[in-house]
Amino acid sequence: MLSPLAIIVFIYINARIIAERHSEALSTAEHLTANLETEVEKKTEALESRTWEAEQAQAAALAAQDKLELVNRDITENVLKRYLPPRLIDEILAGDRTMNDSPKHLDVTIIFTDLVGFTSLSEQIGTQTVARLLNEYFTAMGDVIFDNGGTIDKFIGDAIMVLFGAPVESTPKVQAHQAAATAREMLAQLRILNKKWNEEGLPSLSMRIGIHRGPALVGNLGSDRRIDYTAIGGTVNRASRIETVCTPGCVYMSREVASLLPEDMHVAAGEFNLKGFHDTVTLYQLKRSNI
Repeated sequence: MLSPLAIIVFIYINARIIAERHSEALSTAEHLTANLETEVEKKTEALESRTWEAEQAQAAALAAQDKLELVNRDITENVLKRYLPPRLIDEILAGDRTMNDSPKHLDVTIIFTDLVGFTSLSEQIGTQTVARLLNEYFTAMGDVIFDNGGTIDKFIGDAIMVLFGAPVESTPKVQAHQAAATAREMLAQLRILNKKWNEEGLPSLSMRIGIHRGPALVGNLGSDRRIDYTAIGGTVNRASRIETVCTPGCVYMSREVASLLPEDMHVAAGEFNLKGFHDTVTLYQLKRSNI
C-alpha cells in the first residue's frame, strides 16, 4: 500500500502529464485554427478570382455576341436589303436558303432599265443634286423590284439589271408576269418622281426598259477577293440590247416574254437588228393602257 507521500507524487506527476498534453493539444488547436483561417482566406481569394474571371469572360462573350448581332444587322440593312427581296432575306437569315451555291444554268427573265439623257443632265445640275436624284430613283425602283419578287443584279451608272427566277426559282410564266408588273410600276414611280423634281425646277426624265428571258449561267462569279451574285450569257446580252432600241418611256420585250402574257397586254413594236446579234427579231411593247 502506497504511502500518502507516494500518492501525492503520483497525482502530481499525472497532473503534469495531463497539463502538458492539454497544452500541446491547445497549441495544436490554435495552430490548426490559424492555418484554417489562412486556408479559408486563400480559398476565398481563389474563389473570388475565379468568379471575377468568369464574370469577365461572360461580359466578353456578351460583348462579342452584341458585336456579332450588330455586324449581322449591318449586313442585313446595308447589303442584303439593297439587293434581295425581304422574303428571301428572311430565308437566308433563318438558314433555309444559301447564296453560296455554285453557278448553274437556269431559265431566268432579265430586265434592263436606263434613264434617257441623264448623263447630259448630270453635267448641268451638279454632283450633289445628281447623287440625290439617283438615290431617290434607286430607292423607288428598288421597292418596286422587291415588291414584285425581283433581285437587283447590279446598278450600272443610272441603269439597273434585274433578275427574276433566281435565286428563288419560278416558272417562266410567273417570271414574265413579275417582270411586266415591275416594268409597269417602275414607269409609274418615275412619273411620281418627275412631278416632285419638276416642282424643284428640274426637268423630267424618261426610261427605257427591255425584257428578255431564257437560259443563263447564274450564281457567285468572281475571285477569292471579289465576288458577285450575277447572271451571264446570251440572254443577258439580248435583254440589254432590247433596252437600247426601246423608245424612251416604253417597255420592249422579246417574243419569249410576250408569248407568256395575255395578248391584250402588248402590241408588236416592229422588227429590230440588235447589236451583236445576226438575226432580226420582232419586239413587243407593253400597251400604254397597261403601264
